[in-house]
Amino acid sequence: MINRLLATVNSNPAEQIGYYTGVVLAVAFMIGAPIVCIWSLFKFFKTKQKAFLVLLILSAIPTGAISVIIMMGMLQGLQVKSAYIDTDAPALSKSEVTIGDTPLRIALPDHWVALKELNPNATFQAGNLRQEEYSVVFAYHKMDLAATTDTLYYNSLNEFEVSLSHLRVIEERELHLLDRPARQAEISGTINDVNLIYLDTIFEGDDYYYRLLQWTLPSKSKQALPRFHDIIASIAEVGSD
Repeated sequence: MINRLLATVNSNPAEQIGYYTGVVLAVAFMIGAPIVCIWSLFKFFKTKQKAFLVLLILSAIPTGAISVIIMMGMLQGLQVKSAYIDTDAPALSKSEVTIGDTPLRIALPDHWVALKELNPNATFQAGNLRQEEYSVVFAYHKMDLAATTDTLYYNSLNEFEVSLSHLRVIEERELHLLDRPARQAEISGTINDVNLIYLDTIFEGDDYYYRLLQWTLPSKSKQALPRFHDIIASIAEVGSD
């Protein structure tokens, strides 16, 4: 879901030297083999010398292997992306999107797509993989819960305390959504060595309690947070009895 570079934190200096030496040699080989292949091809056609033909054949083998590896990597990247994008969902746009079978509707940016695998319990999932912007909505029917907006809010904070390290509540806000009081927390923390910024909003409708959980990377938050707030500002309920 989130692209990151994993560092070998506990490696000793000798292992680090070996690792970086291997990386340098691998990069040099990947660049050098195609260059040698093209150069030997040019020299063979120019001189007709068998030595350049032999060099061409020897360099063509790793060049072909490198091309296959790159193509396999691209294919794997497309497969990973498709694992998260919900291709069965309708295309999203700035028009309002209905959340599951609930009367809740929100407006999403046109660069977002419907996603899956973010959270199996979510009623709705969407975001932008490239920009690292994610939103999930949980809907709980009031008939199924003996709860209030406040209790759900504090339960969500407890979930963050369990799942995040270096947890910090940046700001807590009291909002007014769907003509009722709502609670919101902006939170930072670390999970699986990745730093994240969360915007967690708990609010109440006619028949449902809702939780809108949004997150991004700290380096993306300047662009992402205004979009998150725009989504929250678009919240509406229609068609409820």
